[in-house]
Order: sequence, then C-alpha cells, then structure tokens
Amino acid sequence: MNIVLLSVIAFVMNLLWEFAHCPLYTTCRRMVPGRRVVRLLQATLFDTMWITFTYLVFILVEGHSFSLSILLFATALLLLAYLNERYALKSHRWSYHRSMPLLLGVGISPLLQLPITGLLALLLVGSL
Repeated sequence: MNIVLLSVIAFVMNLLWEFAHCPLYTTCRRMVPGRRVVRLLQATLFDTMWITFTYLVFILVEGHSFSLSILLFATALLLLAYLNERYALKSHRWSYHRSMPLLLGVGISPLLQLPITGLLALLLVGSL
C-alpha cells in the first residue's frame, strides 16, 4: 500500500470533515475567517498524522502483507480520537456549541472522524 497516497487521501477527507463540523464548535464560530482556516488546516494535519502513524504501527506489527483487522484499526483510531477530545476539552483548546451531539462526554462528530476517514482512506487506497 502506498503510504503517501494514504496520507493524501486521509488529508483531503479530514479537511472536508473539519470544515463540515466547524459550526459544531463554539471556538470555531468565534474565530476570524483567516485564523479559522489556519486552525482547520492544523487539525487536518494532526488527524492525517494519527491515521498514518496508526497505519505504520500496524505495518510494523503485522508485516507488509498488512492483513490487519479492520475492527482493530478502527478501534485504535476511535480510542485516539476519544483521548484527544477529552484532553482538548479539559485543557480548553476548544469548546462545543450546544448543537454538538455528545457521547461519553465528547462530540460524536470528532469521535467518529478518525475511524471513518481512516477506514475510507484504507479502502480507497486498496482499491486503486
């Protein structure tokens, strides 16, 4: 599997996701447009890094055949997303708007973002 292609696809999908769920964050709503774009690009790079890093860990553990358990990959990304959201909320890096649906104290949209975009990136790269 091409790691560069995986990262590019993950980046594009996460960039779209970041812009789509930006209104669910009070922090994002209050930012001036230029700062908002910079912040969303930073978040996209961070998300892409986690997906790529998780993929590389699975490659190291499972070998180049990468017969990874999709469920385990998605679970690892879900756990990373949950821990990141908990930390960000506790450290006041961002806050949710009242329209953000919550699950276990974190927003559903950011919780599902990494596993969904990570799995879609894997599937798209695998089918190319």
